[in-house]
Amino acid sequence: MCMDNVTNTKKAVKISKDRPLFFERAMEEIKILQKLQTLDADKCSLVKWYGSFYHEKLTCLEFELLDLSLYEYMLQRKHNALPIAEIRPVLRQLTTALLHLEALEIIHADIKPENIMVVNRLQHPLQVKLIDFGLARHVSEAVPGTAVQSLWYRAPEVLLGMDFSEQIDMWSLGAVIAEIAAGFALFPVDHEYDTLKLIVDLTPWEFALQTGHHFRGNQCFHLRSLDDLVEVIPYRHMAKREELLNFVDLLKNMLLPDKCGRIIPLTVLEHPFFAVEQDPEVSQSIETVIVDMREAEQSLTPQPSLTESFQSIGNVIFDSRDSELSVTLQLSKNVQSVAFKAVTLPEQIVSAQPETVYFKLEDEAAHMEPEVIKVTSGERKSRVRRFLKSIRNALFSCVHCDSN
Repeated sequence: MCMDNVTNTKKAVKISKDRPLFFERAMEEIKILQKLQTLDADKCSLVKWYGSFYHEKLTCLEFELLDLSLYEYMLQRKHNALPIAEIRPVLRQLTTALLHLEALEIIHADIKPENIMVVNRLQHPLQVKLIDFGLARHVSEAVPGTAVQSLWYRAPEVLLGMDFSEQIDMWSLGAVIAEIAAGFALFPVDHEYDTLKLIVDLTPWEFALQTGHHFRGNQCFHLRSLDDLVEVIPYRHMAKREELLNFVDLLKNMLLPDKCGRIIPLTVLEHPFFAVEQDPEVSQSIETVIVDMREAEQSLTPQPSLTESFQSIGNVIFDSRDSELSVTLQLSKNVQSVAFKAVTLPEQIVSAQPETVYFKLEDEAAHMEPEVIKVTSGERKSRVRRFLKSIRNALFSCVHCDSN
């Protein structure tokens, strides 16, 4: 917090470190913020940006000062779940924010409770705003394999290194809303493999239909599926069953693993969950947003669905929970390329093509929370090394056969 001597008002200032990488990111964030200035920050539930300045080689971004983050708000409540009546306006405001970001083809890429600010904790219903566009980017600049989103709120397509778009923000928002409704996070893990395991556990039938594989048990928490929230939430606060069923149905559409089938912001606002809102001003504001944004909505380039991705998976799968390493061999239908991906900490991607095998080590430390690195025994490393060698040999055999 700083005092603006010109306007005699308090402002929030984001200061970037004096390093080339952070300077470049600050410049990218400024580009995004300049595009957002075409919007009404209050109506769109976005933080107001007043400009930038430099101080002793440090890039400083100036924002409006807000009360506290949603994470801090829940911490003060000792993580007691919010009533459905309080969740509805929060979800509506954040969905409206995503709707306008989608119109500008901007991906926030880091939605989490820490980046959602409560304007005034004493105000009811709560007014919230989306902040921190440090990882935001235009849709055209979304590169598969890029490390975006906090691990607890990371979408499946990002975890799998697939193409991603604005749909990843809807996934993150769904995870946040489920967290404040249930009082606990859906995916509280330290490794990408564990996140995928929990996602599969929460969507067991869909995964089984797509892959033919059935997981048994859920060792992290007692939710067998998102439908279990119907039984969890009533114990924490009073809620009408019909509203609760609509709420869970909306969450299931927001947390759909297949990004192509995942609900979009405009459809969220039209969901029956919002039909119970009695405030005419709120209802009118939703209708106005829908009418205005329908004209601005642009069609997105079709992306391969999660179902197609599962269908392209080969027959070689190695799974070692003890070493927390997951290896998947994926062969494309036309066999023009063979992609081999090994997920560890940090992420390592091995890509094999007809004449080239190369390793790429993704550096995530600069813009991700630190993750727990577990030491693997020498014997296990040797076993994994032998397995990877056999896979590489198999890849070259496949490519050689295809070329003949």
